[in-house]
Amino acid sequence: MNDVYAMIMAGGVGTRFWPWSRRERPKQLLSVAAETSLLRRAVARTLPLRGLAQIDVITTASLYSATLAQLQEAGRDGVDKALEAGTVRVVQEPCAKNTAACIGFGLQLALSAGFSDDALLIALPADHFVGDDHAFLQDLELARAHAETHPGVTTIGVPPTRPETGYGYLELSDAGAASDGHTPARVLRFCEKPNAERAAKWLIGGKHLWNTGIFVAQLEWWRGAFESHMPELFLGLQRFASATIGHDVGTPFPEDAAEIYAQLPAQSIDYGVMEDAKYVWTVPARFPWSDVGSWEAIPSVMDTDEHGNVIRGDALVIDSARNVILAEGQRLVATVGLRDMVVVDTGDAVLVVPRERAQDVRKIVEALAKTREELL
Repeated sequence: MNDVYAMIMAGGVGTRFWPWSRRERPKQLLSVAAETSLLRRAVARTLPLRGLAQIDVITTASLYSATLAQLQEAGRDGVDKALEAGTVRVVQEPCAKNTAACIGFGLQLALSAGFSDDALLIALPADHFVGDDHAFLQDLELARAHAETHPGVTTIGVPPTRPETGYGYLELSDAGAASDGHTPARVLRFCEKPNAERAAKWLIGGKHLWNTGIFVAQLEWWRGAFESHMPELFLGLQRFASATIGHDVGTPFPEDAAEIYAQLPAQSIDYGVMEDAKYVWTVPARFPWSDVGSWEAIPSVMDTDEHGNVIRGDALVIDSARNVILAEGQRLVATVGLRDMVVVDTGDAVLVVPRERAQDVRKIVEALAKTREELL
């Protein structure tokens, strides 16, 4: 069995869940649908993976202390013990440069830690919701076993349950493969977020899965993929590695190394590598999943009352339905006759927006960046 190096990408900033999420408390550090954060749950459900030798949680310098403190908290999930034992590390990325550079950074960490070319690198997002940790681990084990014996990269894709326009998709070669969670299927192409009509066709067509952004491949494959498809990034990462020999990953990088990293191309791994990769496979997931991309997604991952309201905190909700009410401002939030709205009170800010326009919260963030940056 090959050794496994897992990297959990945890450098996202808080925008789409403003004002609940902030720059210093982004989505992955929030307790969404559970008592523990999305990040801690991501680490905990990966720990039992067979062959696992190392998990690196990769975050930014501004989030390092908060991330480390959260994982150090005592708990029954074993995360704090794994952190103490060194199986889990928190690593500062020099700066955020999108997922291609982040995974390339993880590759360099794995190589510098002495992992062999046939070891597996698993890249995982920190801020997604998974509704069944046991089923997730089963599917990740299947992806791991497949990547050990097949050329290319293995992903995990989720059979769509609705005509979702906010996700990227994987198009499969076999229409029946989307429903068979025991057989990894060949991916023909990565598809951008569709319009409503196309998403409806893909829902019933049986050849498309939601793209989770989970990737499993041998280190040798990752290195060859970056060299072939993103040569500028590959060469930059080599220069970066040479400038960081002997560096303590828990501390900021030397100025010259940080400057090299800052000049790397900022591109997603999907565009930079996966769309042109020759062998891409996917395991159809058997677990509930959401990327929790906006307030609109909250009712699908959190408990609702008999009228479809998600209520957290001190709230009085009368004759109201299908709302998200978050009251963390140490005062009562009361609604009467409200339908399909998001109301969030965090004490220093109040958000009121129709659920169908939840993606437009980014406009508030953009405006605040010019006028009230202290609220970000």
